[in-house]
Amino acid sequence: MKIICVDDDPVFLSILEDCLAAQGYGRVRAFQQSVEVAILAEAGRLEADVFLLDVEMPGLNGIELCAALRAAPGHEATPIIMISSVTSRARITEALAAGASDYLSKPLDPV
Repeated sequence: MKIICVDDDPVFLSILEDCLAAQGYGRVRAFQQSVEVAILAEAGRLEADVFLLDVEMPGLNGIELCAALRAAPGHEATPIIMISSVTSRARITEALAAGASDYLSKPLDPV
């Protein structure tokens, strides 16, 4: 499985990569720049079976990136999981309306 993680926090990205590797997921690409991911996806140069996106990021926030990924060729149905410490109902609704498949709260629960 090809997993793309996008978060502006390098510490969280490292923790997320370690957790995924411990679960047997070795094909993980991490990005700190949401705009870079949007450009690669729009150009059709981003392969992923699932996206894990932070909500609050500079440049494009995670919700805007989610919408951009949904508009990119080949990612209309790719699962997109939002991961954030923001737990307001309005933000979760906004993420789901942009095309997110699910929403997880930080800190992540291993279960």
